[in-house]
Amino acid sequence: MAPSTRRVKRPDVPDRFVWLYGNPKMRDGCYEYHPAVQSHIEEAYLNDKDKCMINFHGEKRTLSFDSMSDSSGSDKRQIKRVHSTKLHMSKCKGISGASYVSTKGYQQTDEKCNICFHKQMVPTRIPACGHSFCYTCIKTNFKKRLPCPMCRGDLPISLFVNPIRYDVDFDVECPEEFAEDCSAMFKKPDNEEVGESSSKRKESKLRHYWIYEARGFWYRYDPKHEKYLEEHFLRNKPSCTLFICGIKMQVDFKKHTQKGDEWNAARERKIKRIAASDMHKFKIRGIAGVSFLVQPIS
Repeated sequence: MAPSTRRVKRPDVPDRFVWLYGNPKMRDGCYEYHPAVQSHIEEAYLNDKDKCMINFHGEKRTLSFDSMSDSSGSDKRQIKRVHSTKLHMSKCKGISGASYVSTKGYQQTDEKCNICFHKQMVPTRIPACGHSFCYTCIKTNFKKRLPCPMCRGDLPISLFVNPIRYDVDFDVECPEEFAEDCSAMFKKPDNEEVGESSSKRKESKLRHYWIYEARGFWYRYDPKHEKYLEEHFLRNKPSCTLFICGIKMQVDFKKHTQKGDEWNAARERKIKRIAASDMHKFKIRGIAGVSFLVQPIS
């Protein structure tokens, strides 16, 4: 359930115009567009363009300024431009499909996840107690029917059903300490591997992401899992074993697949290693099953 708008924190809004979209009409409730596309939409509107396009959680959506609508295929929703000083009158539910960040109750001030003891990746706050962890770490506890590791409070299923956020950085780096520990796990490649491994390492200086397919869209792996995959890949390993949210997964680099072992029913997924510059070629929604990626297109 979305937190009360009287107990939430909106990002600071300067004296400007804000673009909103309805669900699907404004009277049914509305959300602010993600900050990453606000200026893109406003610029297109001020330049008298008929429309502009954005990538919204893996979907290409067209905003028409003539009909004041946002559409993708048969899905259509109303849009509106309001002055920032009147934003409170619109009764917005949040940003980009996610509720505004709640300020009710305990607020964790440090960035450490007290499950993996590294900087939180996709920080996920438990509403009832306020404790925060990496999304995949706390989802592991949920799947194992474990409570909050700090206070033993219950974990609501709502945290893990089609999660949507607006406050996550897609380009977040793997924690440095974890990256060092991960690299130290491997022995140096033997003479037969040196040539190809060196070539891969030279190429790896460019930013790459590991992504997996889910329900017709793609997600980036949690940066810690991504680092583990990358280290195996650079050392020419044909496969590796990875635990994701408590499930043992087998990753095959030759077949470009990820699947659960014989003891669980996790289905096979396609995986890819892509250059950061090729992101636009894939319908990417976010990280580790959490949707948040919104970008301007044209």
